[in-house]
Amino acid sequence: MANTVPQNIKDLIRSEEGFSQEVYSDAQGYSAGYGHFLSPEELKKYPPGSTVPQEQIDKWFEEDIQKSYNAAQKQNKQLPKEVDIGRLTSVNYQLGEYWNDISVNEDAFEETWGLMQSGDFTGASMEVLDSKWAKIQTPERAQKFSDALASLGQSQTTSNTAIPPTNTAIPPTNTAGTNTARPSTARPS
Repeated sequence: MANTVPQNIKDLIRSEEGFSQEVYSDAQGYSAGYGHFLSPEELKKYPPGSTVPQEQIDKWFEEDIQKSYNAAQKQNKQLPKEVDIGRLTSVNYQLGEYWNDISVNEDAFEETWGLMQSGDFTGASMEVLDSKWAKIQTPERAQKFSDALASLGQSQTTSNTAIPPTNTAIPPTNTAGTNTARPSTARPS
């Protein structure tokens, strides 16, 4: 699964991540280069505020982008329809390759992933927007992922044949005193 990452995907990630040659404080620790999260060992070598050599930044980028691309390819194989590989690589690059796995990441987008696996891309696109990622951290990137998922949902509904109508009468329900709002989940980047 060590396929070469296409240049257009590398360019996409670079444009979305931005760049800093200096080590800076991130939501979860410290980063440098194109959003590379520094391990404790790397942080010893490059403390906050220090300048990281371009060769090291390039090495980190190649390792991180390859890992993210491989994860996106693997995830797409678990879905009924493939998500745009560039967009899915971007999600893996920003949120980590376990963004969807609650067994490894307590803040995983478990509901979004479940909807994607079931083929409910429209539902998944809405679920993505109900997160700290979309509401606070990087709303533009979350919206792009949501849009990519929504487009799969739209193509799915337009390609399906019409289902004959059934009895669609819905009996009224008494919702007085019930909280029907779903609590917002806060997930780190």
